[in-house]
Amino acid sequence: MKNVEEALFGSNPIPMLLISGQNKEVTDINKAFQRQFDPASKIIGHTLQEITRPLASSLCPAEDSDISNDFLVLSLPEGDDTIVELSLQQIEGGEEPRYLGSIKGLFPPLLAKDSIQHPIFKSIFDKALDIILVADDEGRFTQVNKTACKKLGYSREELLGMGVEDITYTPMQSYTDKKWENFQRTGTDEGKYLLEAKDGTVIYTEYRAIANVRPGQHLSILRDVSETIHIEEELQASEGRFKRLLDAAPDAIFVVDQQGEILYSNPEAESMMGYSEEELVGNPIEMLVPELMREEHKDHCRRYTENPHKRPMGADLELSAIRKDGTEVPVDIMLGPLKENGEVHTLAVVRDISDFQEAQEKIRREQSFTKLLHSLTKIANEAHGLDKALEKSIQEICEFMDWPVGHAYKPANDGSGEFYPADLWYLQDPETFEDFRRFTMGVRFSPGEGMVGDVIETGRPQWVRNAHEDPDFIRRLPDIDLKIRACFGFPILVDEKVVGILEFFSSKVLEEDALLLERMATIGHQLGRVYERYNAEKNLKRSEQKFKRLFDTSFDAILILGEEELIDCNRRAEELFRCSCNELTDHALNAFFPTIQPSGEASDDIGNKKVKQAFLGEDQFFEWQFERQDGTCFEAEVSLIHMPLHGENCVQAIIRDITERKEKDRLLKKNMELFSQLFENAPVGLVLLDKDHSITRVNESFEEMFGYQLSELQNKDVDSFLAPPERKQEARDITSRTLQGESFQIETIRQCKDGKDVPVLIATVPVEIDEDIIAIFGIYVDISKRKEAEQQLKEQLEEKKILLAEIHHRVKNNLAVISGLLELQKDTTEHEEAYRSLQDSQTRIQSMGLIHEQLYQMELFSSLQFDEYIQNLGESVASSFIDSSKEISISYDTEPVELEMDQAISCGLLLNELLTNAFKHAFPDHANGHIKIAVHEEDGIVRLKVRDNGVGIPEEVKEGHNGSLGIKLIHTLTQQLGGEIEITQDNGSCFILTFEL
Repeated sequence: MKNVEEALFGSNPIPMLLISGQNKEVTDINKAFQRQFDPASKIIGHTLQEITRPLASSLCPAEDSDISNDFLVLSLPEGDDTIVELSLQQIEGGEEPRYLGSIKGLFPPLLAKDSIQHPIFKSIFDKALDIILVADDEGRFTQVNKTACKKLGYSREELLGMGVEDITYTPMQSYTDKKWENFQRTGTDEGKYLLEAKDGTVIYTEYRAIANVRPGQHLSILRDVSETIHIEEELQASEGRFKRLLDAAPDAIFVVDQQGEILYSNPEAESMMGYSEEELVGNPIEMLVPELMREEHKDHCRRYTENPHKRPMGADLELSAIRKDGTEVPVDIMLGPLKENGEVHTLAVVRDISDFQEAQEKIRREQSFTKLLHSLTKIANEAHGLDKALEKSIQEICEFMDWPVGHAYKPANDGSGEFYPADLWYLQDPETFEDFRRFTMGVRFSPGEGMVGDVIETGRPQWVRNAHEDPDFIRRLPDIDLKIRACFGFPILVDEKVVGILEFFSSKVLEEDALLLERMATIGHQLGRVYERYNAEKNLKRSEQKFKRLFDTSFDAILILGEEELIDCNRRAEELFRCSCNELTDHALNAFFPTIQPSGEASDDIGNKKVKQAFLGEDQFFEWQFERQDGTCFEAEVSLIHMPLHGENCVQAIIRDITERKEKDRLLKKNMELFSQLFENAPVGLVLLDKDHSITRVNESFEEMFGYQLSELQNKDVDSFLAPPERKQEARDITSRTLQGESFQIETIRQCKDGKDVPVLIATVPVEIDEDIIAIFGIYVDISKRKEAEQQLKEQLEEKKILLAEIHHRVKNNLAVISGLLELQKDTTEHEEAYRSLQDSQTRIQSMGLIHEQLYQMELFSSLQFDEYIQNLGESVASSFIDSSKEISISYDTEPVELEMDQAISCGLLLNELLTNAFKHAFPDHANGHIKIAVHEEDGIVRLKVRDNGVGIPEEVKEGHNGSLGIKLIHTLTQQLGGEIEITQDNGSCFILTFEL
């Protein structure tokens, strides 16, 4: 049996040990154990718990495991720690439990090729909380753990295809290669390194790296310290903010240790106390405590250290601190415990309350002055008479200041501008100040003379520090002490005019108190109102009769209402309500209310409420309908004015009849509605402009005409908005001249919203109120269709003109053909009478042809310029009777005369007959002859005169008895013209034809 145990235990090549007892004490080890672990024998007698510990580190967390088979760290006394795999097997039998432990699979050397696959390595590698990376000589990863994948955001496969540079923070990649070469050369490296995850997150790490843990394999372990870095950065930022807060604090701040030594002071503390930081820090806080209080302060510090607690400011402690220059400053201090590095320090916040105390003192004095003002106001209201009010006011001010003497000066009524001493005094001790009183009562002051004179001149309070020694103080006696020292005077002002002066005297020498003088000036204004009130009361009494006259002669009804009855009314009220004053005063005002107002409201509810509010001091202004006793109603404007009258609470009701105005308003409103409907519904565009040429209103036709809505046009300049560029000046001129009072009507062009030009007829009318032009009405008529019709008519007229011209041309040509035929016929006839008849016919046809020729040459075909035609006809007839033996001339006296075509033809034929007769018969034996043709028009009557200096005409021809065709034509044509012909003889013949146009 012993040989078996030796074979199983003693000679076993696996290191083994025997363990017994509940505490697992090592009782024996075999030879293999002794060889492997030296000095192994020293573990005998130790418990398993004493020589092993669980395998746990920042790389591999400790976990609960079964001790029968576990990875442990074997710690031998005086030996190295070794990682082992311990397997325990319980040996059966015996009273106490025994175990056989075997240690196998010792941690392999890192140089072993398969060391990374060893369970211990694998467990550490996979469970490590740090990033573990193994890279080859090129920096490409050959092994990565789970934490690396999780932190960097890549899968294991992705990382195994990447290298060191791929996960390095981008700005650091430029020097990664050099750093990797240095690492391979030195064999180790450690420090801080920035990684960049797949999503771009920067990871701050602390790393350690070992080169060639196996040939060509390099191990790096990186710990993520990003959170620590962020915490440190936040801590630094927080500390910076806290320091800036302390530095910017408006109060002095100290940190003091338990021994009373200053550890910290902020800039305000240094500024307040006058010390530098070096002078404060390290010195006892008592250096800032007044010397008399330092021992007591030490006791306070000791008690506070024993029981640290928060003490707020404003704890009703009168504290002070001493500056470097020795001056004391009143302070308020807040205390609080401050734990730092295991010690409790004291945080002291010290506030300079000098300004606060001054403000409190000022508030206290202001409150006192306010109380004094209330007292003076009460005195002024209760005193009977101005002098009594002044006397009591002087006493109140003296008692307020605790000054023994007060007095008043008043203006003299003699026109001198001087102030005389009034017998209004307050003397705390009349016997002591009797000499001063008697002296003062004999002194008057002019402006600029002494203290009182300065008050008169400046209108401001004046102060004398010591009247007994001041040479400018007129009422001092150098050899006699009048027991007065400091004094001041202030004016009583009404509208900035000095109407009185109050002066006050102290028995002490005192410096000028600016605040006191300021408040006394206020009192001077307050007493000035007392003057005004008393003067107003006098004036009120004098004006009562005037008021009564105004009351009775007012154009408005006035009623004085008492709370219980109607007290009084004027004559206009009697007229308006059509009843006597007695009848009015026998009723309350609501007796004249109709049941319902035009608004539909109940008269009593609304009217009584307004009267009640007026009695409460709220003046009322409203329109109201009243009903007379005869049942007729009238509209009125009502003013209810609260007015105390002889100590009673009254209301003055002023009632103005606005019935007529209301009717006018209704008519005006109706007219405005009619105008508005006319404006909106007018079939032409209407626009209303203000003085600035801006559009204020347009109607629907205007919007349709130009394509704009009112919202687009309102407040826009109509001229720059609607007028095309080339017509903007024209538009501005029209608007400007209309604003000067002219009215315009013009055809022009305006532009629509879509840019289209629209021909319009624009009429502008100024709107004038009280001789002031306040606006312009513009009327826009779209004349597009009219323009189109005019153009069409123009084209038609042009066609007619061409047609008429062609007709006249053809008639003229036809007449010329006929004249030519007559000329041929005349040349072939041998009968003299026939020849002359053909010639006469030819000249008549030529006269008609001339008319058609002239009409053809003119643009107008309905009328003819007859004065031009006369000359043409005269030349034509003269050329037909050319005789070498005679020289007959024609002269003309014409003015422009326009004849219609029918009149022109008749008149032309008649003139042709007269000229033909003259050429044929007037000069039978004359070698020379003259014919004069005249035509004139006056008041619509045409006068044609043909005169010759020939032989004249026989009497029978003149009387119309001769049967010649020419004379018959003359009379026939005269009848056609509706005219008259007069034939006279005076050195030749004269024919005068008159007819109406």
